Amino acid sequence: MGDEHYDRLKAEALSKGIRRYSVRLLIPYNSRSSVDFLALQKPNSEFEMPGGRVRNGETLEEAAVREADEETGLMVRVDEFLRHRDLSAKDGATVREFFFRVKPYSRGNGIKTAVNIDSREHQGYEWISLDYLGDYKMNSLEKRVARSAFDYGRTG
Repeated sequence: MGDEHYDRLKAEALSKGIRRYSVRLLIPYNSRSSVDFLALQKPNSEFEMPGGRVRNGETLEEAAVREADEETGLMVRVDEFLRHRDLSAKDGATVREFFFRVKPYSRGNGIKTAVNIDSREHQGYEWISLDYLGDYKMNSLEKRVARSAFDYGRTG
């Protein structure tokens, strides 16, 4: 999906009074035995996909790459737009959130060992397999996004 699609989604958001955007990232890891994705553990013990605000003047793809680096230390490239949602922020503003599948690449240490989280925002991380996703406290939409991306074999 190109910039024109994102521009259309942003224009639709503006028509609804939505002026803030964020990104969420599905970061997969394929092993011989399973397909896992990275989830960060918040201080309240709930897990979430990495992500955050889109800065002024930043494209969605630039925000995705920056957030992956800031929150996980991983270098990624955007692979696929998955979906969007509108949600209420803590301050009451509505935010349009864009979900992307990204492909990590290693700085030489291997993907699973390269994760370096910011301890001011998260207390840990897990590579979660769909087989055990039900065991984790996580937003139901984020779980559905992961399941649908994996169900259609789009992680390889």
